Order: sequence, then C-alpha cells, then structure tokens
Amino acid sequence: MTQNVNRIRFFFEANPKLNKSLNLYKDPDYIKTNFSSGLEKVFNTVLFPYRAVIQNPNKSSSTFFCLRDERMMNVRRFCKGHVLDIGCGPGDIFNRYFLNGNGQSVDFHDYEGLKASQVIKDPKKFPFTDASFDTVTLIANINHIPKSVFEDEIKEIGRVLKKDGELVMTRIGLVISFLTHNWVKVQSAVSKEYYDMDSDRGMEEDERYTVSFEEIESACKKAGLTYQGTHKIWTQWALNEILIFKKVQ
Repeated sequence: MTQNVNRIRFFFEANPKLNKSLNLYKDPDYIKTNFSSGLEKVFNTVLFPYRAVIQNPNKSSSTFFCLRDERMMNVRRFCKGHVLDIGCGPGDIFNRYFLNGNGQSVDFHDYEGLKASQVIKDPKKFPFTDASFDTVTLIANINHIPKSVFEDEIKEIGRVLKKDGELVMTRIGLVISFLTHNWVKVQSAVSKEYYDMDSDRGMEEDERYTVSFEEIESACKKAGLTYQGTHKIWTQWALNEILIFKKVQ
C-alpha cells in the first residue's frame, strides 16, 4: 500500500501542470465567497462528485467552489450581528473572508495564522463575558468536540449568546463523514499539496465521525437553545446540512 501511494505521489509531483489543473494546492490564495452566476451554481452542483473526490477540499478555483468555501458561504447567510466562529482552523478563513474581519474567531489548536489570543485552552470556559454574541458558528467541527466535554462546550455557547442569538452549525451523516475523513487521509498521502487538518492537530480519543441530531438537540436544550430548523446545502447534493438553534431564555 505504501509503495503504491508513493508511486501516485511521484506521478503528481512530477507533473506540476496536472497538479495545478486539478487544483490541488492548499495555500489559501484563492477564496471563493459567492457564485458568479446561476450557471456557475448549476455547473458546480452537477459536478459535485468531482469537487468531492478530486478537487482540494480547501482550495477553490475560478471555476469550482471547494467544499470548505461553499460551506462557509452558506453559513454566512444565517449570521447576524456580532459573530463568534468556534473552531476557525488555519488562517481564520471564515472571519477574514466571509465576515470581512468583523467577527471574532477561536480554536483549540494553535494553527498557522492564528494569534495567541485566538487559541482557547479550556473548551469548558470561553474567555468572553455573558451575552457577548448575536451568532455563534460551528463549521464542519461539531463532531470534533470530544464527547466528554460536548455538553459543557454547548453550554458555554449558550452562555456567550445574547437573548434571541443563534447557534449555526453544519453537520453531515455517519457514512459520508467516514468516507470524507478517510479520503482526505488518502489525498494527503498522494500529494503534499493536500492538507489533512485532523492529522495536523491530532485527534482526541472521544471525537467522532458525526453527532446525532438527538444528541445535539438534547445538549442545546440544556443550554437554553431551541431548535429552529434545518437547511440542506443542495449544491452538495443535500449531503451537508445547516442546523440552527436560538437562545430563548
């Protein structure tokens, strides 16, 4: 297996033009924040399998939305007021490019491009006062909250949200999550231009591929958050969804 992976890696690294045409580069030098036309949206929807399997999931091109940027674009539609992005990842992409730097963002890992003040050590205690934010986002990371602190972290989100503020999160199912995470491992083994964020930071033992809606809703209820609805991302063939919970207390 290792020998085959090395052969594939050599093929890509020996063909830089192919690398570029397939858009394998991980550098965040092209961020796509909107579809330029309805035709482009249809084109990206029809060719979703290419975007999911071949394209770098963290790098858009002038033609194709990467999955990361597309998720963020859809989440942005539901953001209002002062926004806190939790689990922002390398480069603080959502706040910088989709919120124009008007929000705040934090992570639990010291990723490249983050300030020391953006790195939280304790997921059970956020460095923010009560009722500080109108919106809190969890983009592609609800399943990466360790099960042992899951309810505590959701409770903290409820604490920092203002009354009528909303928690906006993305979620995928178990099978798709399993395939996606393991395919990213293969991609990063094939070409160094792919980036496996999970391998970079290391996985906690009680992180999961997905979290059921029932578990999310239960934790949110305990935090004073009420379910408002689910919105499918149709350009990703409805395999990804956005859940919204509102603070009503």
